[in-house]
Amino acid sequence: MAKASPKPATKPKSSPAKANAKSEKKEKIVLAKKDSVSQSGSGQSGSTGKAGSAGGGSSGSEFGWYGNMLHDRFYSAWIQPTTNVPSGAKISALVNVRIEKDGRVSKFEIAKPSGNATVNESVAAVAKQISQVDPPPTGLIKGDHYDVKINFELNTEEKPEN
Repeated sequence: MAKASPKPATKPKSSPAKANAKSEKKEKIVLAKKDSVSQSGSGQSGSTGKAGSAGGGSSGSEFGWYGNMLHDRFYSAWIQPTTNVPSGAKISALVNVRIEKDGRVSKFEIAKPSGNATVNESVAAVAKQISQVDPPPTGLIKGDHYDVKINFELNTEEKPEN
């Protein structure tokens, strides 16, 4: 019966352990706050870096963004064929596009066909999908329209060999 008395003595030991756990949690919260501050800081510097590279990455023209926008717009409408195309082949078609000053696409013709009829047809189909884009910025067009060449390069699955 004397052995039963040590059991209540274990309770006081557990309460200091709980206090330690609480103080550990507080430290973790402080660390988490420090991490989030550094993350947002790096996020801001990352975004300014991107903006800088986009401006500097244009082909020496203040209107480089417009050409990039056109390329992205037409490229995103292009449904790339997956059949009748050899994998690993570099296939591309160059298209002349004419954009009127109001943003209407008045001409879309393949200047340099890809050599693959399926790819050429898929590129020509883009003309039916996009008939209007953002008007060219003032100062970019000479006359009443803007001519741009857009290269549609097929992304084939196989990686090029070195």
